[in-house]
Amino acid sequence: MPAVPPKPTGDHGEQAWRNCRHGGRYEYTALEADSTAHERMELERKAREQAQSACLHYLRCCPRYSLLQHLNDIGSRVDKHWFIVRDSSIKTERLLTLVPKSPNCPIKCDAETRQVILDLFLALQHPYIYPILDLEFREGAQVSQTFIVLVLPFNTKGSLKDL
Repeated sequence: MPAVPPKPTGDHGEQAWRNCRHGGRYEYTALEADSTAHERMELERKAREQAQSACLHYLRCCPRYSLLQHLNDIGSRVDKHWFIVRDSSIKTERLLTLVPKSPNCPIKCDAETRQVILDLFLALQHPYIYPILDLEFREGAQVSQTFIVLVLPFNTKGSLKDL
């Protein structure tokens, strides 16, 4: 007997199929063709280089931090980039994250907005939330592209969940 019953046909059968086993929670997609995977890897490499360039541009304008390492992907956001930087003011390592601002984001990226958001982050204090130490908006190589830069404490043991 097969592990998964064959998929029935018809409207009633389709509904019954969704309700059994996994309740329709799992969606499966076909594996990508090799050429598509190669194109995706090339796009990811270009995005990584662009993020590193934006990070270096930010660090040239902000001498407080110096780049130590561009980390591999962490978490599930494919467009978010992670860097370890050295905070020269207190001689410690920090985690710098860089993410492109979505074109759908209604927030205006200016000094006033930056200060309001930083004040909100400073007021947000909880043992399970890392504090945001710094926030910047940086223009990318493309005119229409803006990156959001956040600086957080760096923990060598992992995230708060890992502690």
